[in-house]
Amino acid sequence: MSRRSLLAGMAIGTACFGAGVGAATGAAVKSQDEIRKAELEWWRQAIARLPFERVAVPGAEAMAAWRRLRDAGRGYPVVVGDEEALGRIAEHYVMDDPGLVPNVTVRRPGAAEVIEAAGRLRIPQDLSAWQAEVFGLDGEVLTPPEGTWPKIPARAAEGPSVARNVRTGAFLPEVFILLVPAAEGYEVPAYLKWGGWNACPPDAYHVAVLRSWHDRFGAELVGLGFDVMDLMVGRPPDSREAALELAREEYLYCPDSIDQGAGSVAARAAHLMNSRWWQFWWD
Repeated sequence: MSRRSLLAGMAIGTACFGAGVGAATGAAVKSQDEIRKAELEWWRQAIARLPFERVAVPGAEAMAAWRRLRDAGRGYPVVVGDEEALGRIAEHYVMDDPGLVPNVTVRRPGAAEVIEAAGRLRIPQDLSAWQAEVFGLDGEVLTPPEGTWPKIPARAAEGPSVARNVRTGAFLPEVFILLVPAAEGYEVPAYLKWGGWNACPPDAYHVAVLRSWHDRFGAELVGLGFDVMDLMVGRPPDSREAALELAREEYLYCPDSIDQGAGSVAARAAHLMNSRWWQFWWD
């Protein structure tokens, strides 16, 4: 599956198919404006399929709103980003909806089944097995460079990255918070049917990893965009050895945190040890 757009292309392609048919049959060819309108209508319908209450707030107020909503008892809040990000979250969610994805044959398990499956996963052992299968390693192991401990560890900005412009770092004018009927934040990926493309693990693996890190490090899910995740961490690793072990484990979960981020196990470990915010991105 491509990074983000395969599903949208499949579904939107149905609305836009008339362009190709028209050229072949002499019927009216859809204009670019008509195609764009069809795309926007598909996104509108996909977002409407999300069965979760959503709250819109300015990006600068996202963290305060998250704390307030977490205490309100209306569901577990997760910041998903701007309207485009909300649409991409919906894209993940409707993958098996025949009303929006023509000729779909895949039935994905519901949240309860995913959470049950996550409970049977061993972390990090099953992550390693999954990565080997995805990358076709045939007994080999992906090994990032160890590196050396940095003099000044990198630290993430406070708050969820999904509330900011990825290029400028400025707060987005508006972001959305979904209220998900999850008992804990680590169950949210199961409800959103989130994951399962390229090197991004399927939803059950996210649940298992986040549960493990919640228990061991007090990690709470705050932000979940279409390809990014923000965790607020209560108890980061308290030694270099523990941080290095976690960085190697994390590489099985999200290789890009090192391959396209920190550059080495040591640099990532220093970040994990010295930051209360951990961010992840999957290509």
